[in-house]
Amino acid sequence: MNPADRNALEFALQIKEKAAEWKATGGQVEITTLMLAPSEFEGILKETLALEADRAVILSDAAFLAGDETAAASALGQAAAKLKADLVLCGEGAMGHRVAEEMNFPSVHSISGISFDQGALKLLSKKQNGEEMINVAPLSLRQSSREAIPPALPMRLKS
Repeated sequence: MNPADRNALEFALQIKEKAAEWKATGGQVEITTLMLAPSEFEGILKETLALEADRAVILSDAAFLAGDETAAASALGQAAAKLKADLVLCGEGAMGHRVAEEMNFPSVHSISGISFDQGALKLLSKKQNGEEMINVAPLSLRQSSREAIPPALPMRLKS
C-alpha cells in the first residue's frame, strides 16, 4: 500500500475511534476499503484488513479495468454509493476528485492533518499560501451504516 493510501486509512481509523468515544453514530463507524485493480492486487486489501479496516472490496472485472479515468471514477463512485458511504477518503491523484464529482460529494485535497472538536471533524488542508482548517461533521450525517472508504476515493491525502 502506498503511503498516501495508508494515511487515508489511518485517518479513517482515527474517525472510528473518536466516534466510539463520543458515542456518535451510536458508536458505529464501519471502514470499508475499495479498490479498482486486477485481482492480483488483493494483497493490498488484505493489508487494510490487517490494519483494522472492517471490510475490503475489489472491483476487478475487465469491464472496469479497460476504461479511462472517467469510467474508473464512475465505477468507484457507484460502488461507494452502493456501499452507502457517508465519507470517502483516498490517496493522491485526480481520481478522488472525479469520484467525488460522480457521487455529488464535496472534495478536499492536500489534507495534512485531522482533528476532532465536539463531534465535528476538522481537516487541515495545505494551500499555496499556507494552511486552511475545514470543518466537516460526518459523524452526525446518518445514524446507520457509517463508512469511511480509504484507498482510491475522494479526499486526496498527501504524506
